[in-house]
Amino acid sequence: MRKPLIFGAVGFLAGLTAGIVYSRLKYERLMEEKCNEIYDSLNPKEEISEPAPIEPIKYIAPETIESQLTESIYNPETIVQESNKINKMIFVIQPDEFAVDPRYQTETIIYYADKVLAYEVNDDVVDDIDDTIGTECLEQFNSDDTVYVRNDWCYTYYEIIRVDKTYTEVTGKTLNV
Repeated sequence: MRKPLIFGAVGFLAGLTAGIVYSRLKYERLMEEKCNEIYDSLNPKEEISEPAPIEPIKYIAPETIESQLTESIYNPETIVQESNKINKMIFVIQPDEFAVDPRYQTETIIYYADKVLAYEVNDDVVDDIDDTIGTECLEQFNSDDTVYVRNDWCYTYYEIIRVDKTYTEVTGKTLNV
């Protein structure tokens, strides 16, 4: 009676051991296949071509650099080109576009009957009209006697108000012409 019980226990243990070994081998193989898939997807087997050769840096004599800089700074054509860049960044805008960008400052300029432009805050005369608001805007007053200008060069919105009095009548200051 003990023999069948012993054979049953031995058979059970042999089956259990065989099942454990079989499942362990099976899942190790699956794990290895998954790891290889991931490795292959991250490391393509295409050959990497060599980078293009780097060209050597050309030596430029300091005298050449200095002469090029001097020519570009003092060349009248360069100055005109820079001025044109500034003028291309000045725009007449609609009233609803005024002061919509918080990065821009706002300034009010008064355009007097004697063709003087002055800042409203301190009555200082605008020195460089071309680089501030551009002369074209003075021809575009609407029925409210107001023109709005955006200067992208100095990040400023300008409200230009035309008045019927002269600079001296309003401010009491005389212009040194």
